[in-house]
Amino acid sequence: MLRRLLFVLALGSGLWLSAAADTRIHPTLTRMLSTRPDNWPELLRTGNLNGDDLATGHQRLRELVSLRDYAQAMRLAPALDAAAAQMVGSLSGDGREQIWLAVALTGDTQFELADQLVANRIRQAPGDDDTSFMQGAVLSARRPAEAAKLLEKALAGSLSAAYREKALQFLGTAYLMSEEFDRSRAAFKACLRLNSNNAFAKDALRTLADPALTRSTPQPATAFDQAEAAFQAGKFQEAVRFYDQALAENPRHVKALVYKGDALLALGDLDGAIGCYRGALKLDGRDKQALRFLGDTLMRKHDKENGPRIQLEEAVRCFEAALKVDPSYEMARQSLAQARAALQAAPP
Repeated sequence: MLRRLLFVLALGSGLWLSAAADTRIHPTLTRMLSTRPDNWPELLRTGNLNGDDLATGHQRLRELVSLRDYAQAMRLAPALDAAAAQMVGSLSGDGREQIWLAVALTGDTQFELADQLVANRIRQAPGDDDTSFMQGAVLSARRPAEAAKLLEKALAGSLSAAYREKALQFLGTAYLMSEEFDRSRAAFKACLRLNSNNAFAKDALRTLADPALTRSTPQPATAFDQAEAAFQAGKFQEAVRFYDQALAENPRHVKALVYKGDALLALGDLDGAIGCYRGALKLDGRDKQALRFLGDTLMRKHDKENGPRIQLEEAVRCFEAALKVDPSYEMARQSLAQARAALQAAPP
């Protein structure tokens, strides 16, 4: 249950975005991407960038993350921060694009790249509350106790208002992973006070209301248990091997198929993940999580490969089916809206 909520955070907390074709950024930003940072001040002095140019640059950054073009994203984010700093006459700026990118990379399980951004931020602004938020968010999936301390520090200090909702969301997840359920509930409730439409917080509180969550049921470690532990540690290839063992013992283990799909998705194997979700639905066509993740992965595949319209149509059917199983499934409702919009925009 805990691991499932963590993976929902990775896919469903506003970090996955449908990409447009190719937003054109200001020529100065384009030149910055192909030159060394020590050349940026001169380019910026003559570039005449304005706020609209930075907004366009951020849209392009979001597209690059959607397209999983992390190398370009890692170059664009600091360039945008440098441009923003130049505009306000600051030496360092607030680094908001690199913070946004670190959180987005964490949501896409790109922990190594996120760690690089955190290390850069710590060198530039050690002890800053926004830095604590960034570090806590990136660590929440792997070292939840440490992450919770960092996020509590940031929230008690002068954390920028733009990050408070996301900080509470990551704090609730960190406490959930540490099995501190009362603190987790409190964080998610505070998150909803800031934004009553936060779908992840609603789903998390619904799960936390299940009495079975806090019931202690110690059991011998099985292949499935070992797969779960490997997944939580970010060892996705190892997790796949243990899920395969669990499926060899019980070929009708629906959750092992769904979770194997999650691990393959984290490894970037979209086709493998789709195959697992389809296999799980053959065994249980009402598994709402398999339905939703199949729909999300079909949309990712469509965006990445400029795939056929039929992929979007199937994604819509998946989300509709998940909502028939559970009409209160907010994450599926949001994904359905995105899928219908993408389908409407797609060529016939």
